[in-house]
Amino acid sequence: MESETIVVLLAGLEADTEASLQTALADHPVTILTAAGIEQAVAIIGAQDVHIVVLDQRQSESVTLDHLQQLKQINPELEGFLLTTDCQYEPEGQVAAGGLVHHYIQFPSDNQILGYRMRQALRVARLKQELSDLRCDLHHDLDTQRSTFARQQKRLVSRVQMSEAQAKQSRKQLQQANEQLSGGYRQMVRMLSNLSLRRMGQKASGQNQHLNQLVALMAENCALDEADHKHLTMAWMLRNVGKLSFNDYLLATPYVQLTAEEQREYQGHPDNAYAAMAIVRPMDRAATIVRQHKEYLDGSGYPLGLKALQIELAAQILAVLNDYTELTGGRYLERQTSTAEALDYLRNKAGERYNQQAVDALEKALTELAPVTELYQDRIVTSVDLQPGMVLTRDLISQDGVLLLGHGEELDQETIDRIRDLEFNFAEFFQLFIEQR
Repeated sequence: MESETIVVLLAGLEADTEASLQTALADHPVTILTAAGIEQAVAIIGAQDVHIVVLDQRQSESVTLDHLQQLKQINPELEGFLLTTDCQYEPEGQVAAGGLVHHYIQFPSDNQILGYRMRQALRVARLKQELSDLRCDLHHDLDTQRSTFARQQKRLVSRVQMSEAQAKQSRKQLQQANEQLSGGYRQMVRMLSNLSLRRMGQKASGQNQHLNQLVALMAENCALDEADHKHLTMAWMLRNVGKLSFNDYLLATPYVQLTAEEQREYQGHPDNAYAAMAIVRPMDRAATIVRQHKEYLDGSGYPLGLKALQIELAAQILAVLNDYTELTGGRYLERQTSTAEALDYLRNKAGERYNQQAVDALEKALTELAPVTELYQDRIVTSVDLQPGMVLTRDLISQDGVLLLGHGEELDQETIDRIRDLEFNFAEFFQLFIEQR
């Protein structure tokens, strides 16, 4: 299915502001509409598809909470920009309006910043559009495959009284039909998994393949049967599907730094994933595992607050591996942890929050895979502790986002001296992730 052109509505903007936005969008395949004010913007959005709306809080015709709620009710997928003279300005109640306003731009603002923020919004709008198109395509394909399979099955069953040779051929055809249907489901899982990786700012890589091997070893070490092993693997690949509709800020900010209201929104992702997966019958077991993978043994998890035996073993295993990757990836605490710190964190909470057997299985699997994969085990050191021969396991990036050294770099004395000089020049104290030997 070919995606429609992104439509951007500029509402109540001054002429110079509108011209700046027109320039920022000039190189992008978008349709630009204009409205004299918020009331006309409401009418336009009610009459046709609009993906991004840019509102100006600086105008005399103020953008109210009622306006935001009205726009969000008309189009829940709408991306909102608010232009303001104060970058800290967030009108009370806008979050309660359903999260329409995702982007704030302080004016005056240069065209480079304006272009960057608009590209962010266009990317989110296109991803939402891709997700909507994918859902439509998947539902259509599944309905077609179910209908085809049902017809084939009905014809084959009617031939039960055929000769042995004919019956054997019929069984073969039925098996092929089942294999085709299973192949369709596998393709759907891969597409959703890749879409989730893209939305999380990641991409398919050797590292992801090694993490899949980690899932398999943990399942084996915890004695899961073949069926539960398969459902766990599917749940691992689709665990982030419920985050596809989240805005960039919610995805990029570590969980502990979110406000209470933002955490409540974030905690909805297991239910979001369950709703999307459970409608596809072969995924219903995996959907349950995903829904429970943020539940903890002591009942402190979400979304249901389940405890101990109420949580499936496969979900307890997924909870351990998911939290390990979120800790080392910097998506939970204020900073990335080393693998050693992440394992210490899990060990300290084993028995209380995490299944002890699953934590032991993770540690054992990491040790077994380390010699044959790129899965690293590392620790954090400062520049004072650096010694020649040490190897960086992760990129060294400054607070301003400048890549200073790439992962895999083996340090010599000259490189160590350069790192210490960079600390002085950048006025920073680097934390370096070093291969643990």
